[in-house]
Amino acid sequence: MATRWDEDNVRPQCYGCNITNQGQQWLFGRYLDSERAGKAEEVMRRAQAKHRNEPAAMRAAVEHYRAEADRITSAKALSFKRKESSSQGRREVAEEVEAGIAEADQGRGAGGEDRAMGSNGGVRDD
Repeated sequence: MATRWDEDNVRPQCYGCNITNQGQQWLFGRYLDSERAGKAEEVMRRAQAKHRNEPAAMRAAVEHYRAEADRITSAKALSFKRKESSSQGRREVAEEVEAGIAEADQGRGAGGEDRAMGSNGGVRDD
């Protein structure tokens, strides 16, 4: 799971590209290389590394992005009313993050698995 939460490996995609077209990995890799030559290969190498996402680091990342979202919301003077479906989506994401932390706590996902470009457009490493 070395690149599951890697910023270089995450980009938004519509359902069709992400699910139906399996992330369009080739195009995603070309896009990464357009940002910086060799970036796709670098991400692939990190995905294949036997790196373990430590629980403390994952919790710190959650807090970092939560604070960053709050900062952006405040800086742009945004306000929004959260729908129940949005709350459900956030709960699902939180559960997924906690499941990843639990896996790391148990020593699973420590690397060595077969990895391929994932359906999120990035390198799947689980």
